[in-house]
Amino acid sequence: MLSASDITIVKSTIPLIEAAGSQVTDRFYQRLFEHYPELRAMFDHQRQQNGQQSIALFEAIVGYAKHIDELDKLQSIIANINKRHVTAHVQAEHYQMVGEQLLATMRELFAEQFSLDVERAWRNAYLQLAELFIGNEQCLYQRAKSG
Repeated sequence: MLSASDITIVKSTIPLIEAAGSQVTDRFYQRLFEHYPELRAMFDHQRQQNGQQSIALFEAIVGYAKHIDELDKLQSIIANINKRHVTAHVQAEHYQMVGEQLLATMRELFAEQFSLDVERAWRNAYLQLAELFIGNEQCLYQRAKSG
């Protein structure tokens, strides 16, 4: 469970992230594929090339930040992402790689505004979301296996 402070801090960064737009996700994907080129195969190449993947991730990040304290509003979006992740064979260990590069991207792009408190809040927020996704996806994998 996130602290009230984490929620407040993450929500306070929404204007900063919105102002940067898809620059956040464009740079994130560059970093991710530089550090973990093996993950490139997990992504739809056409959606990467035409920018749809970057836009979808940007909208997901902003949506999560806006509704971080009311995740029930994101259930259908989360379910759709979980299905895509299972189709792409995303595993629990991939979330650490993604989180590492997302935080590094934010540190890089928002250096002056990305204090230790902001980084801690976003790390905690990301971990909460990753745990939710991992749990949901494990259930989907189990259903497919038994099914």
